[in-house]
Amino acid sequence: MHSYISDRKQAEEALRLSQERYRSLVESLPQLVCMADVDGITEYCNQSWMNYTGLTLEQTQSSGWQQALAAGFQMHIPKSVEPKKLVRAIVNLVTRS
Repeated sequence: MHSYISDRKQAEEALRLSQERYRSLVESLPQLVCMADVDGITEYCNQSWMNYTGLTLEQTQSSGWQQALAAGFQMHIPKSVEPKKLVRAIVNLVTRS
């Protein structure tokens, strides 16, 4: 039992350190990083994203990320498109095999 608890604590510490390294790496990137789950709920955005979009994490967690993404692409299409439809089209293009 002692070995199991010790192994679990070591695994938890290794995971924590890995997450810290990942977050540090992502925060140091000048590129915009914003992660959402499969339902489109934002889980994380780096500071570069927030600086560029002017959105807070709370604003991004609603539909702000979709509006920000759509605004960046809107200038390249001839007519206005609803942000959700534009995001769906972009995701379809990016995920095609």
